[in-house]
Amino acid sequence: MKRCISLLLAACLLFALTACKNEPKPDDTPETSQSTRPDEAPAAAIALTALLTPPNGSADLAAVAAAYEKATGTKVTLKTASASGYRDRLRTELDAANAPALFELPSPADYPDLADDCADLSKTSLYGFLADKSLAVTAGEGVYAIPYHVEAFGLLVNKDVTDRYFALTDRKTTFASLDEIDSFDKLKALVEDMQAHKTDLGITGVFAPMDPADEESARWLRRLSSLPLYYEFAADDDYDSPLLAALAADRVDFDYGDNLKEALALYRANTADSKKTAEAFAAGDCAMMPAGTDTAAKLPGGEVRMLPLYIGADGEDKTGLCVTDVHYLAVNARASESQRKSAVDFLEWLFSSDEGKRLCTETLGLTAPFGTFQPDEQPDDPVKQQTLAWLAKDGVTSVTAMDAAYRDGSLLDAMGTGMRTFLRTGDGWDDAMSAVRDWTRDAANDVRDAAENAADRVSDAADTARDKVSEAADTVSDKAGEAADTVSDRVDDAADAARDRMDDMTRP
Repeated sequence: MKRCISLLLAACLLFALTACKNEPKPDDTPETSQSTRPDEAPAAAIALTALLTPPNGSADLAAVAAAYEKATGTKVTLKTASASGYRDRLRTELDAANAPALFELPSPADYPDLADDCADLSKTSLYGFLADKSLAVTAGEGVYAIPYHVEAFGLLVNKDVTDRYFALTDRKTTFASLDEIDSFDKLKALVEDMQAHKTDLGITGVFAPMDPADEESARWLRRLSSLPLYYEFAADDDYDSPLLAALAADRVDFDYGDNLKEALALYRANTADSKKTAEAFAAGDCAMMPAGTDTAAKLPGGEVRMLPLYIGADGEDKTGLCVTDVHYLAVNARASESQRKSAVDFLEWLFSSDEGKRLCTETLGLTAPFGTFQPDEQPDDPVKQQTLAWLAKDGVTSVTAMDAAYRDGSLLDAMGTGMRTFLRTGDGWDDAMSAVRDWTRDAANDVRDAAENAADRVSDAADTARDKVSEAADTVSDKAGEAADTVSDRVDDAADAARDRMDDMTRP
């Protein structure tokens, strides 16, 4: 996801968090794997497969490889691949004789299909570096993929405005700072009293305007729609990840649909008067805006903070931002022991050494979720800094964006339609809830299969048409050639006859 992203030295992948059912996989740690190829060389080269475009599209991967070789003497070969067709490309590369020792896992949803290819990293220092270990892809006691770049979504807050509010003497709330806001009920009390004092605060409304047709609004609506799904499937104890639980479910009960409605109603009732979302927030016309790590260029002056997206679910005081796009790295369990060790050594250098961390931030453009980065080693972007701060909070678990569980988009489209209608009119929520509860994975799969079959038929028809055009062209070409030969023969005959007549006329 994002998607967007980056390879730990190049690129990435997509969408979401921990993995697999509570069943430990067979031991495939670098020390004990029985499917290992023989050691080829003591100082093995590492081939890194990048899946998506790095956050910094002009990232100098050669500089990373050169810096590591200079520091350790180990050569690193970085290979990139486009997102399109990556899963097939990855399978081909992993089955090849020179398979990469390090590769990107597209998402936790892909782990079950690649379980035999992912080495256990639970005993590595790399895993210990993670600021929020719930982001790792796990199965039982094992850790099989490590996030190296994250994007997150939440509620951006203009701290200058909230500081003016906390300084008011006639306010109804007793909050002393944003640090006390850790639930929907507290957020609602704060927002409604700020709205009542909007003139005193110099704003036209607490929330940035939310035009359902606006591209930015569409993005935050999709992120907000993850919350009721996350809390519904987080209650499934059979799985380590709400995402994996959602993938296994045939339908959605939408138990938190009313919570989502209340959140939308709060936004709708306390919105600024004019301008588009980002413009109003940047201009200081409002105090809060749903947004994420892609919003850095649209901020007001002064300090900004982030709050999680709260909807009133039990336990939300222990949750953080909604992590919307995560890029994962896995070590090839089938690689030689020396290559697996070299892969881990390289990653630990990249995310803990001074030079490696500098390259992560300045060259690769990563938002790297590791506790090894000091504040002055993090990105300058204040939204990314807030994201990293939330990942580092003790006792806080990030919320997983649920897009990867519904890749065909039909469920999220149904939710989005209902949310947009409710924002515009204040009505239609019951219809939206019915549409979500009527959704089934089988029906969605049938629609997707029908679409794929239709696309195949169109492709086949196009191939047939091309073949017929080619055959017709060949026929025309053949006939044109035959006609040209006939004409040529006739011209030759006429020329011969003319020469014969000239010979007769000039003969004595």
